[in-house]
Amino acid sequence: MTAAQPAAGRPIWRYRLRLESPLATPLKSDVLFGHLCWQAALAEGPAGAADFLRPFLEGEPPFVLSDVFPAGLLPRPCYPPPPPAADPAG
Repeated sequence: MTAAQPAAGRPIWRYRLRLESPLATPLKSDVLFGHLCWQAALAEGPAGAADFLRPFLEGEPPFVLSDVFPAGLLPRPCYPPPPPAADPAG
């Protein structure tokens, strides 16, 4: 697990997954999120799943997920960087 500090101020975490069996579906962000929901339900029951989902349903997700990428590779940004902010001093 590694972290970087983006300009927005929230850390970006990167996890390396080690699979113990073959996959039936591609590891997309919604599949990963579904597995986390099921784990909350299995570990703590329906109340645990509801507690896990609450911040997402209230529009304040504690984290977001991306699709899985091959080890060491990240996609190239599609957009140019934003122009620098104007200097308020002049």
